[in-house]
Amino acid sequence: MKSLVYLFLVYQLQQEAPHPRRITCTSEVGMKKILYCRLIAVIVIIIRLFVCLFVV
Repeated sequence: MKSLVYLFLVYQLQQEAPHPRRITCTSEVGMKKILYCRLIAVIVIIIRLFVCLFVV
C-alpha cells in the first residue's frame, strides 16, 4: 500500500497542474479544404478495400 504522504504529493501535483483552455479558431475553414479532406478519406478507404480483397 502506498503511503499517505505519496498520495498527498500526487494529489497536490495534480492540483497545481495547468488546466486546459479552449482555443477558438478566428478564421473560417474554406469548403475546398473540407472537400479535399473528404476526398483523401475516400481514397484511403478504397485503397484499404483493394488491399483486403486482392492482396490477401
